[in-house]
Amino acid sequence: MMSYEEFTQKEAALESAPQAEREAFYAEILEKETAKTDVRMMAYFHAALLHYREGDFRAAREILEPFVIDYQSYAYRPEIIACFNLMGVAVYCERSYALARFYIHEGLKIARENHETSRYSYEYNNLAVTYLAQHEYEKALEAIREADSDREMHAYIYRNLSEICCHLDRLDEAQAALTRCVEEYDGRTLLPDDILLVEMLLYYKLGDAERYEKCRAEVWQKLPAMHAAEFGNTANNLFACEMDAGNYPQVERILAAMDDYLVRNPGESAVKAYDQAAPGTYQAILMDLMMPVMDGYAATRAIRSSGRPDAGTIPIIAMSANAYAEDVQKCLDTGMNAHISKPLYKDVMLETIERFV
Repeated sequence: MMSYEEFTQKEAALESAPQAEREAFYAEILEKETAKTDVRMMAYFHAALLHYREGDFRAAREILEPFVIDYQSYAYRPEIIACFNLMGVAVYCERSYALARFYIHEGLKIARENHETSRYSYEYNNLAVTYLAQHEYEKALEAIREADSDREMHAYIYRNLSEICCHLDRLDEAQAALTRCVEEYDGRTLLPDDILLVEMLLYYKLGDAERYEKCRAEVWQKLPAMHAAEFGNTANNLFACEMDAGNYPQVERILAAMDDYLVRNPGESAVKAYDQAAPGTYQAILMDLMMPVMDGYAATRAIRSSGRPDAGTIPIIAMSANAYAEDVQKCLDTGMNAHISKPLYKDVMLETIERFV
């Protein structure tokens, strides 16, 4: 059985080794170290972290799942919270936001039980990011306000606070948060791409066309290399700005970039399927609000503004687990005709479709 000290020494020695060698090291521990030891726990975490950093979020999840299911069999270490945090972030990167919040909440619960106050900022910041991705800006603001307790997280917290306030049109607060992020906590060094995105959004909201266009050009250069959640958030922010401005050549460019992303990363595209079909092919559209790359709100706006003969009349019915009155109203305001809450029931779905078809 390997001691924890031996594990940390071996891991340090492998720090510059090829990924395959490091993966083999962790895999061997997980195969041979059957007891629920600190070494086995750390092997789970670091093996998953390797895949996460390579952008293989599914592999990271699959490695961590056995541990998070059985974590109570292990002696407590703060790294248990890190495992739940990593699981939540990996799930977030796959755009499963409600599930991400489940893991983050579990990590927060464990942190509270063990008085790990330094972890609160990480968990609340990550909760805010999941709400931000789902356009639930008031909930995101509530979560990020709880995160402001750990100086090490302040660059991330104030950057995210700035974006949330931009979406809520609280622009003075957005500017103040961004300034603190950059000037007090070196945000531009730590988070250059994230800062660029929030600057682009803020300059658009402020009507500073020159600086907005400069940021937009830089964002376009970085867009192809982004992972799914990052690409989706960036593309949706670009799309919202250009749709609001009525800059349809840029809107078409964004849609083309999304199509290209889906070619490289296959997935469903409601807009592409609708756009390529002859008018009248589809009698209605069932719109999942949490689709990869382009969410249901952006897809609906794209369809309604496409200029096709049936663009304004084809029924679009939202499907989502978010079923509060404000969620339903947001769907209607975006241009959808109705909302069906998940889990889906056949009779409800058919009755709703029959109202419009």
